[in-house]
Amino acid sequence: MIQPLTFFSIIKEIQTTLHHLSIPSFHMIGYSMGGRIALEYFNLHETDCQSLILLSTRLEVANRQQRAAQTHHWIQILRNYTFKDFLLKWYAQALFSTLSPSIINKRIHNDPNILIEYLQNLCPSKQKSWVNRLQRLKKGLFFFGEKDTGYHLMYNEHRKRLDHLHFVEIDGASHALLEENHQQVAIEINHFMETL
Repeated sequence: MIQPLTFFSIIKEIQTTLHHLSIPSFHMIGYSMGGRIALEYFNLHETDCQSLILLSTRLEVANRQQRAAQTHHWIQILRNYTFKDFLLKWYAQALFSTLSPSIINKRIHNDPNILIEYLQNLCPSKQKSWVNRLQRLKKGLFFFGEKDTGYHLMYNEHRKRLDHLHFVEIDGASHALLEENHQQVAIEINHFMETL
């Protein structure tokens, strides 16, 4: 039986895999929603995480009602338009401004029903605020794009409150850091791992 897509079910799958591979602790990395999953994992199993490396990951949600309304809007577009039209609208958002239009071809074969389930169950409006909890994180590296205006502002604010962690701005990138400047991301991660 397929489990519903929730933070809990994903974390349970991660734990099962790690247990099967006999990995008691690790460095966890996540991009965007994957970063939010890493934060949820850290919240439940702090001692397992030697460090967190997060790319374009929201650490808190300022206006949950507004985020819930935005999620509902995107679900309606997914249900009422072709998947290609949805992708065109999704990637027209400012946070993806530096991406090549070819990104649509990489995503066109994804299952829109899985995406609807993701938006319903894992949307940012259901996320906890992690800023206070991250005071307990000993080693962390957080990336944000120079042109990702919303995240840029948020990360600069969090940088003051979480000054024991490392924050890195990626030149010329918006939200999709790995698509836009993977070399700088790789260099920064390697440098961070060498200091541990």
